[in-house]
Amino acid sequence: MEIKYQSRQNERSESGRSDSITYYGSYEEMTKLLEAQRISPETSGRKVISAVVSQSEGSLWQCEIKYQNTLGNSNVSAPDDSYGKKSAQLSCGMLSMPLESHADYRVCWNYYLAAVTGVTAIPEWWETAKSAILADSQIDRYKWVKSIGELPMGKDNNGNEWRILKEPLKPGVESYDVATYQVTESAKFPSPARAGKMIAGRLNKITKPDQTFGIVGGNWKCDSASVSWNGKYWIATLSYTKSGDEKGWDTDLYENEQKT
Repeated sequence: MEIKYQSRQNERSESGRSDSITYYGSYEEMTKLLEAQRISPETSGRKVISAVVSQSEGSLWQCEIKYQNTLGNSNVSAPDDSYGKKSAQLSCGMLSMPLESHADYRVCWNYYLAAVTGVTAIPEWWETAKSAILADSQIDRYKWVKSIGELPMGKDNNGNEWRILKEPLKPGVESYDVATYQVTESAKFPSPARAGKMIAGRLNKITKPDQTFGIVGGNWKCDSASVSWNGKYWIATLSYTKSGDEKGWDTDLYENEQKT
């Protein structure tokens, strides 16, 4: 087995430094060399990222091995892959938000405006009102209702009959979709008990992941948790979802982990 002439290459990129070298020899030698390579993208530092065997000339075969050194790039921070050390992944998901929480919400989007019989004037606040609560001076003549069935049958206690004056602009729409950030954290452990300890007590609670990728505002809630065996070690995984607005997740509905 020999090193192929002029086969050494060195490269520097945003991913770090990489280099490759090509050996040549018999088919048996090259396949043995191929199988001896430990390809491990989970480790940091200089590592084998690929190895390829191909036929060269006649009975000669070659094996090209490519290495990468993430520590050779001062701008790259490689994650610690030791037991219990978390790695993180950022993605995006969708949340269904109540229509009333929209920054531009107007009551006329999803409410009918009703009026007593004889009132035909459409009030100027019909297009601008952000709350279904009417002023005292208006409640005897107008009413916001989500459905026609909310209107009194016949005359009310004051002897008035009600009818629909304006239909909603967005009938039937009660929510809207918001794209938000999701962070998935995972770590490896030598036992299921230690993996379970990482995820215990966090599910469905308002809590912040260790890595938020510089994203600020609102808060985070833990939405999923799992423990699995990958054939080498136990993997604990937690997923967090950022709130759909700056108000954050409702602390009346979800427990804040910091309180426990």
